[in-house]
Parts: sequence; structure tokens; C-alpha cells
Amino acid sequence: MLVKPENLRGAANICSDSGKRPLAAMFGADETLQGGGLAIYCLFYNAAKRDIDVLKAPFPADGPLEYQSLTTLLPAAAWYERELHDMFGFEPQGHPDMRPLVLHESFPEGFHPLLKKYPKDYDARGNREYEMLTSQGEGLFEVPVGPIHAGIIEPGHFRFSQAGEAMLQLDAKLFFTHRGIEKAVEGLTPMEALPIVERICGACSVANTLSFCQAVEKCSEAEVPYRAWLIRTLAAEMERLYNHVGDTGNICAGVGFSPVISMGARLKEYLMQLNEMLAGNRFLRGLIIPGGVQYDVTDAMLEEIEEVLREVEAVYADMVHIMWEQANFVNRIRTTGRVRPETAFDLAMVGVGARASG
Repeated sequence: MLVKPENLRGAANICSDSGKRPLAAMFGADETLQGGGLAIYCLFYNAAKRDIDVLKAPFPADGPLEYQSLTTLLPAAAWYERELHDMFGFEPQGHPDMRPLVLHESFPEGFHPLLKKYPKDYDARGNREYEMLTSQGEGLFEVPVGPIHAGIIEPGHFRFSQAGEAMLQLDAKLFFTHRGIEKAVEGLTPMEALPIVERICGACSVANTLSFCQAVEKCSEAEVPYRAWLIRTLAAEMERLYNHVGDTGNICAGVGFSPVISMGARLKEYLMQLNEMLAGNRFLRGLIIPGGVQYDVTDAMLEEIEEVLREVEAVYADMVHIMWEQANFVNRIRTTGRVRPETAFDLAMVGVGARASG
């Protein structure tokens, strides 16, 4: 559906069926090289049709980039709109928090890197303010954490406002690892972009590569062989498993429950050795390519995968039993990180977070 910028909010309300259909994605595009201007795309998941409804609002290349914010209507749009402002200069009127999201203090004011007028090697250096949000009052104190952490998680600066152990507010500043990947792959062929896409994130190489390849295949109408789809599915499951098992141990690390941390790390190691057998490396890079896969899977590989997974499953069951038998551990996690189903829906959460919230 094509709408004028001033009608974007109303059209989004219709496409979302007053919030009943989740906002799957929201992104911008500079279409000046195709003779157009700038555009905002909103994608809504239509469960009844098992399809995506696409809403596009084109803006003139030399005109104002203002529109009514969708965030108060659709909370899931909050970060999308901040990113659209950072990257393209769109101005969502009425947005409750227009602090920079991706571009931090070291970027100059008025710089929007995904505009075509900026070359890849543009020297973008500046200095601007970023205000962290905190609560104030008698008996409250702040706990700043990060952005450098001792583990392997993405850097982030977290400002906790607390009264004793009760956390009243958390302001999180993320995206310290923003490195301009979208700009870096502009003008590259799919095969040239592939090694960059594989390295967006070490822990989800398959997820990013598979999404990229599916987009390329849909644009080119390429047919992927059935066996290649089976191998891709196997790789995606192997990636999901090693992350899931490792993160179970990491939950225990958050409360200092050392025995299960070690058990999770050992199981994750077994799974990553299977990854190396499948793809020649522990992060499953180089396996999935546009049009299919790079390598086949032998019967001997499948037998070894099945054998290791049976052992991992048995030990993982022991891990979970040990966790639930420890009252001190259970007491620390039982009410931590709960997300209500309606909140998950409002924020268009996906994956484990959505499933865990019902």
C-alpha cells in the first residue's frame, strides 16, 4: 500500500488492525538513484494470510522528512523510528524519546550515513551530548555498568536507579559495535557481501546468512535444491542448540552457580566441535551461500551428530535437574526477567523471548 507521509500513522493503524497485527519491521531507503526520494517501509505480519502486508510512505528528495510518530500507537516502532532518524534524518513528530540510538557522541550532528550523498569513506567525526535517564529521590542511588564487560556479550552502558535491591529504572545505551555494515555492502555483489554478512554476529552467523541468502534468492527467483534446504535447516538447528545450551550455563553465571556454568560450557564445546566437522569452523561460516550450500553432509557426519546429540540431551537434562534442586538458585531467578504476554505482543518480540512469554 502506498500512502502520503501525513497519512502514514493512520494507514499503519489500519494495517495493524488497531495493534492486533504485529509490526514485523520498519526501515528506510534512499531511492534517489532510482529517480525517487526517500521512503519509509512498514511491514505487518498478517497471520490470516500467512503473509506480510507492506506499507510504503515516499518522501520528496528535497522536502521535509516529518511524519506523525507511530510509537504511541505501536510501541514496537520506538527503536525503528530512532534508527530512521539516525540513518536518514526522518523526523517522527511526537516520539517520546528522540535521543540517538545507533550513532553516539562521536558522530556529528546532521550526519545520516545511509543517505546516498555520503560515500563509504566519509570522515564522520563530531561531538554531541547524550543524556542518560535516571530516577531521583531520597534513598535512591545509581549503579553504572559498562560499556566494557568481562564476558563476550555486546558492549552496553547500563544505568540502574535503585532503592536497595529494588530496581526502579534502567536506561540502556547499546550499539557500541555499530560499524556501518549496511553502508559497507552497498554496491557489492551477493558473493562479495556474503563474508561481511556472516560476520555481523559471531553467535548467529547462520541466522544472518540464511536471511541474506533468502532475500537474494527471492529477488533473483533462484530455486534452492531440497537437500540444500535440509542441510541449511540442520545448520540452523546446530546454531540454535549451541547458543541455547551455552546460555543455560550463562544464566547460572549471572548468580554465581559455578557447577552448572562448567557443565554448560562443556556441552557447548561438544556442539561447536560438531560445527567444525560440518563447516570447517566452529561458527558454521562458509556453509550457506546464495542458491544452496557449499558442502554436502555425509552419512558418517550424521551418525556422529546423532551420537553426540543423544549424549548432550542426557547431560542437559541432568543440568536442568541440578538447577531446579537448588533453592537458592531458583529463588534468584523465579521472578527475574518476566515479560507479560501483552508486552511481548506490543513490542513484537520474536523467538525464545516471545515463546517464553506465551
